Parts: sequence; structure tokens; C-alpha cells
Amino acid sequence: ELVRATNRYLEDPSPASLLVRAVAEYTTWVFKCLGLASGSEGELGFSSPLRGGIGEGGGGEGGREEVMAPVLDVVASFRDALRAAAIEKDAGKVLELCDSLRDSLLPPLGVRLEDKDGGSIWKLVDPSVLMKEKAQKETEEKRKQELKAEAAKKAAEKEARAQIPPSVYFQRTQGDKFSGYDPEGFPTHDKEGNPLSKGVLKKLGKEWEGHKKAYAKAVGKG
Repeated sequence: ELVRATNRYLEDPSPASLLVRAVAEYTTWVFKCLGLASGSEGELGFSSPLRGGIGEGGGGEGGREEVMAPVLDVVASFRDALRAAAIEKDAGKVLELCDSLRDSLLPPLGVRLEDKDGGSIWKLVDPSVLMKEKAQKETEEKRKQELKAEAAKKAAEKEARAQIPPSVYFQRTQGDKFSGYDPEGFPTHDKEGNPLSKGVLKKLGKEWEGHKKAYAKAVGKG
């Protein structure tokens, strides 16, 4: 409101320069408090060329546009996408866009947006630090998804294995180890044709009994 009123005041043929300067000094002080401008004491407006993030700006109208353009581009794109999602009444898309703003769009600008119980807060941080954190999170998320997929694959394999009838269990899972079986499908001879030892038979017996229970459970589900 102050800036808008000052702009209207500047349309006056004879504006008071001291009053305009006082407004400029106050506005610059606000920008510095927000981290949107830097510079020496008494310097007005955005002071230095954009080097990274939104905390450093350039002097004059061109500098202000240079600093604010990346931020305003993000805001404009975010608004367009959010508006489209709202029109479609897609609440899931709205949340996805909000997460994207926090995780992908603002970090390159040097802005960290944090979700808190009472709302969100923002902090100005070196963009390189935020991008490093972003890359680390993406690596961790990728690893998490890989572990999840691996666990799902093992679970599917276990389920498929449990559905093998006991009478053909050893032939299908360890057929290359044995050459002879009894009428129930239990191994009796190794691949060279030698009778299996008592120790091996005992070990296979435990495995077979365990599979019978798993098979009964799997068939019961079906």
C-alpha cells in the first residue's frame, strides 16, 4: 500500500524529494529484513547483481526485475497449475503441486519451505546447499523404492513357491540335485544316483513339512 501510494504521489508535478527518499529508505530496510536486498548503509533498492538465490539483487529497476523474475515465474506457473487442479476439483493434484513447489521449484531459488503444525515457514539458504540436500533426498527415496520393489518381488516369489503341490515340490525347485523320488515325490537319490544320507533326508524332511503347511495355507486362501 505504501509503495502504491508513493507511485501515485510521484504523478504530482512537484513531489517532495525528501519524502520520496524516506519511503525508499523504509522500503529498502524491509527488503533487507526479508533477505531480498543487500548493500551498504544508505544504499537504496536492490544493490548487487544476482549471483544465486533471491537474497542478492541488482540496483535499479533492471536489478529488481532480475531478482524477482525467477520467483515470479515460479509463482505464475504454480498459480496456473493450482488453478487448473482446483477447477478439476483434484485435491490430490493440489497437494502434489504444493509438494513440488517446496521440493523442486523453490530450492534452486535459495528458498527452503518447511511444513510446521501452524503452517509453513520459509528460510533463505544458499541454493547449492538446498540442491545438495535435494539430491540426497532423491537418492534416499530411490533406494527406498528399490528396497520396496525387492521386498515385493520376494513376497511374490514366496507366494508362488507356496502354491507348488508337495508331490512335485522338489522336482520343480531342486530338480538338478536329485535323480530319484518316492511315490509321494520325496527325494531318495542324489543326481549321481546314490541313496541320500540320513542327515540329508532329515534336512529335506523338515523343508518338505514346512512346504506342506505353506501349501495348505496358500490353497486355503484361494
